Amino acid sequence: MRTYCTRLTVLLIIYTLVGCDHSKKKVDVKNHSVIAKVKSPCDNPKTVKELLACAKTVGKVNLIRVGTGKDFNSGCDTSWNPEDTVLTITYKDSLVLWRVNQKKNTSTKKYGSWFTNFSAKAAGLTKQETLDLFALNPCPQDNSSWSTCVCKNGKELIDSVIKYEEKVKIGPNQSLLFGVVGQSPFGKGGEMQWHYSEKDHPPYRLLEQITWD
Repeated sequence: MRTYCTRLTVLLIIYTLVGCDHSKKKVDVKNHSVIAKVKSPCDNPKTVKELLACAKTVGKVNLIRVGTGKDFNSGCDTSWNPEDTVLTITYKDSLVLWRVNQKKNTSTKKYGSWFTNFSAKAAGLTKQETLDLFALNPCPQDNSSWSTCVCKNGKELIDSVIKYEEKVKIGPNQSLLFGVVGQSPFGKGGEMQWHYSEKDHPPYRLLEQITWD
């Protein structure tokens, strides 16, 4: 009788352990599926299909043309990796994007033609990380740096390079280049960017301006 009870106790312990392990596996699988669901279509897109999926997260897209980074880079301007796919697109409706700025935009005067789809400050990025991920010029006051990609007098203080973050609205049917920020002497790139592809672009509407202290 004692032996029988001992065996029964052992079996119950084994059953309990197996049940606990099985439950843990279920939780792990469930958690894994949740993580997979929240993956952004803007996480490192490469193909035209993947890029379009990211582009559509901010509005309805009209695709105009498919090119590569080398079609749009010139001189030391490596805004795009040469072999990366870059799309020229328009949107059917207005879209809202973000940018960081050195100068303060006003309703009558706008600076800048490069944008992204999120607030870097709200995402928890530092100014230095933002500079690196978007390969921004660290010495914008040096006019020659825009053609040489060299800061002949050294990098400027980060707080003078990034002073503001702005939320903007761009009107419909504006021609925009779209793709992944390329690596350059200014930074590693890797984030998504939208760029006015025409110099004489209409002004965008300033929705919000944040002083980034």
